[in-house]
Amino acid sequence: MEAAVDAGYRLFDTAELYGNEWRLGNILTGAGGPNREAVFILGKPWRTNHGPGHLRQACVGSLAELGIESFDCYALHWPGAFVHRGELHRLSEQSITEQQQRTFPTDQNGTPIEAAHTLVEAWERLEALHDEGLTRTLGVCNVTLPQLARLVDDARIPPALVQVE
Repeated sequence: MEAAVDAGYRLFDTAELYGNEWRLGNILTGAGGPNREAVFILGKPWRTNHGPGHLRQACVGSLAELGIESFDCYALHWPGAFVHRGELHRLSEQSITEQQQRTFPTDQNGTPIEAAHTLVEAWERLEALHDEGLTRTLGVCNVTLPQLARLVDDARIPPALVQVE
């Protein structure tokens, strides 16, 4: 990441799941780091943190690790959600077993345990983060066209970013 900053990169696509927000935060807030207004930071909560209370906690935790006051864009990483299994901060420092248990919760048969809330409900919680000033714009990733159309129909704040692999 330091080489990217030195080379002039100014857009950073971060996510809880990547487990490295704190590393980028050290670069951004350290001596010789780029001016915050010259950098665009996209953040994403993981699928276990779309639920009530968890989405805000994930956002605030990521902002703290990055050392910034708000995201330029905060986007739902995936349209579906898994059940919450604990915080994901500094995920890269946890054992692989712990990382898997928290990020891909499964039942005894290895089937992913889906959360009960919908994409639209998660989006409403994302809009609340925007209202608080924790993000300047909102986005969504890995959605199908029908999912995006439904979201746009129901959203009070439309997505400014749609990221699809």
